[in-house]
Amino acid sequence: FKIPLNRRIRELSKGMKMRTAILLNLSIKPDILILDEPTSGLDPVIKKELMSIIVDEVASRGVTVFISSHHLDHIERICDSVAIIKNGAIKLKSSMEDAKNSIKKLQVMFNDGANINEKLACLDGVIKVETIGRVNYIITKNYTKDLEKKLYDMGADFIEIVDMSLEDMFIYFVGEEDKSE
Repeated sequence: FKIPLNRRIRELSKGMKMRTAILLNLSIKPDILILDEPTSGLDPVIKKELMSIIVDEVASRGVTVFISSHHLDHIERICDSVAIIKNGAIKLKSSMEDAKNSIKKLQVMFNDGANINEKLACLDGVIKVETIGRVNYIITKNYTKDLEKKLYDMGADFIEIVDMSLEDMFIYFVGEEDKSE
C-alpha cells in the first residue's frame, strides 16, 4: 500500500480512503470481510489494485469476502460463488462455475417459422422467451443437452448456445422479471 502517512484520512482521495479502509480492516485479520461497493467511483488502476489485494488476501489467508456491487464485470472475474437478490429475495445462489454452465441464452430458429413462444415458455427452467423475426431467444436457468433435444423434437432447424455474463444474468433475474411478476 502506498498511503501517505503525513496526511489526514479526510484529505485523501477516494481511492486512498478505500485503500486505507481495506488496510485497516485487513490488519485485524478477519475471517470474514464484507464490502459494499468497494470500487465505486474509483479509477480503473485503483479498482484493479484493490481487487488484487482482496484476491491475494483470500488466497493467502482463506478470508471469506462478501461483496455487494453493481460492477458485475469485476466481480465475475474473482468470485467463486454468486447470489442475486431482488427486494430481499434470493433469485440466484450458485457457484460461479455452475451458473455459467447452466444459465444460457439460446438462439433458436424453427423450420416452419411458427410462433411457439407459449410452448417454449413451458419448458423446464425457461426464464424468458422473445421472438424477433424468425429467431426465438430463450433464457434458461438449467441448460442441458436434453433441452436442445426437446427443441429439435419441436422442429428447430438451428440452435446456438450463448454464454451469459454475470451482468446478463442479473438483468434477466432482476430487471426482466418485473414484466411477469
